[in-house]
Amino acid sequence: MSVVLLHGRNSVDLDERLAALLAEHDPGGLNTAKLDSDIANVTDIAAAVSTPGFFGSGRVVVLRGVPGVDRNARADWDELEPLLTGQPETTVSILVTGQKIPANRKALKTAKARKWTVELYETLYGRDLEAWASNRAKTLGVKFELVAVRELLDRLYPTSWQREDRWNPQTLDMRLISTEIEKLAAGCVTGTVSQQMVQELVADRSGVTAFKLNDETYEGRAGAALIELDMVLANGEAPERVIGQIGYQPGVLLAAGYVQRYGVDTVADASGVSAGQLKATVSRKSGWRNSSGLSSAVEALRRSEWLVKTGRASSSESVLTPLVAEIAEGFRR
Repeated sequence: MSVVLLHGRNSVDLDERLAALLAEHDPGGLNTAKLDSDIANVTDIAAAVSTPGFFGSGRVVVLRGVPGVDRNARADWDELEPLLTGQPETTVSILVTGQKIPANRKALKTAKARKWTVELYETLYGRDLEAWASNRAKTLGVKFELVAVRELLDRLYPTSWQREDRWNPQTLDMRLISTEIEKLAAGCVTGTVSQQMVQELVADRSGVTAFKLNDETYEGRAGAALIELDMVLANGEAPERVIGQIGYQPGVLLAAGYVQRYGVDTVADASGVSAGQLKATVSRKSGWRNSSGLSSAVEALRRSEWLVKTGRASSSESVLTPLVAEIAEGFRR
């Protein structure tokens, strides 16, 4: 009997470890069953773990989503545990979740008590993330200058990559970082990725930090929002970046509306909005409850973009004031 529990938010390393386990235990893929816990019920799982492999060979069962951890799982952990402890000796069950399982959850307690294999693949920060990015580049046959690694991380996640902070406005996406490294490796002809190459090929996602403007706008305080807008523009922020910041907030509010149903970690992983920002939005703000305001904000943003791109507005700055006022009025009602 063998049970492996893989958990954590580092989807890159986690998925690669899963692929390695599948290659080890079932190279041909003929004796592997893959189930999603939000679809499969306890009967489906029981059938999968109890079915022997073809011709007496081993069998692998992969269950994505761990009961008691992923809130949309159909089976309960108390139903799943007996199936795993009673599965045939030739079966390897692999439980996978994109969340870090808290120490007090039954799944982790059971896994440790029964001496199952437990592996955590968590998001990396600071020097650990720098080393991870450099090593990943080496596996692709290129070398990163140290300043190039830092330039890449600064452009993708300025300041937030350096340390874990529950109030960070973004969740680090290890998949995005990996994809950018692969892109740079593919475009590198010298064998060494330079800082200049990163600047030329990686989009700057730093954006504007006008968080107070969003707070005033999406809480329906039109007067305060327009004053804050004037201050942001006076400080030299480009109108296009301000619009981008304003356009980011509806996604946060929409994601916050799903927290009570699915849990903050699940929503954070799916939306890319940090767990800290989701918690703060749900507990301290009211805009996520205003579905009509959210709908009108999205429409106002779409219309402003259309006006600029079609040339009906003279510039991005010309649509900003009416855009902020319209969104704020929608959330005031």
